[in-house]
Amino acid sequence: IHERGHELGLHGSYGSQRNGEAIAAQLALLQAAAGTAGVEQEEWGGRQHFLQFEAPTTWAAWEAAGLTYDSTLAFAEAPGFRCGTTRPFRVFDLDARRALRLVERPLVAMEGSFLDAHYLGLHPDEACARMLSLARTCKRHGGRFTLLWHNTALARAADRGQYAALVGELAAL
Repeated sequence: IHERGHELGLHGSYGSQRNGEAIAAQLALLQAAAGTAGVEQEEWGGRQHFLQFEAPTTWAAWEAAGLTYDSTLAFAEAPGFRCGTTRPFRVFDLDARRALRLVERPLVAMEGSFLDAHYLGLHPDEACARMLSLARTCKRHGGRFTLLWHNTALARAADRGQYAALVGELAAL
């Protein structure tokens, strides 16, 4: 993954959105494992499991742990622009009344939001068409399209083919 130019990131464990010590410990484990594999990165970020987020606690915990960006902010049931923007932005700690160094990279689309029956439950072709539409909107406004696609949604060959086709179309935008 790293050799292809992709970033590695933290996937904060369930319930850790309120626990800065847990986030810091998980990041240390990730960085140690990455270092053993010869992976060095300037920046480390990621997202919380199940998109668990509590303002301003989660952002403050991520910054205290040394992370530089977060991509947790999204509504699983409503893909799009929860933050009202597609552009990364510095976050603000309302309790401490100060800007943090941490940057939010808004999560725009998650495959489960489109495909899972308890959310939109779309056919894969329609799901990919809607994701591409969101990506075009991001590009039109000079923003970033952040996509979350779970490895568990790649179990079948047809799923992997759909994903590969989508990534190819996204790369061509």
